[in-house]
Amino acid sequence: ENEEGSDEIAIIYNSAEKVEMGFSVKYLVDALAAIDSDRVRLRFCPGDLASSRAILIVPEHDETSKHIIMPMCL
Repeated sequence: ENEEGSDEIAIIYNSAEKVEMGFSVKYLVDALAAIDSDRVRLRFCPGDLASSRAILIVPEHDETSKHIIMPMCL
């Protein structure tokens, strides 16, 4: 079944480029549930367009747990 939703989160983003991304909520929730931290860092993997790059999710103060999620087309 296809479900849809949206949410906006406050982030610290050091670029003038506006970014709008979409992710599978299942993959995002699975990655966040596997990380034992209240805060995480989302990092763009290298690429040309920010909106088509994968993101690396790591705990804020510990990079032993790493999760990569690919964005969906919006």
